[in-house]
Amino acid sequence: MNIFTAGLAQAIFQLTLLIALGWFMAHRGGSGRRLASR
Repeated sequence: MNIFTAGLAQAIFQLTLLIALGWFMAHRGGSGRRLASR
């Protein structure tokens, strides 16, 4: 695995983790955030 592929994989992993964390926080304490409920 070269450096570009490793950096790309880490960027995708961090982005996925950030989206998952935001989704979890939005659905966990969703008192007035029922707009993104799918």
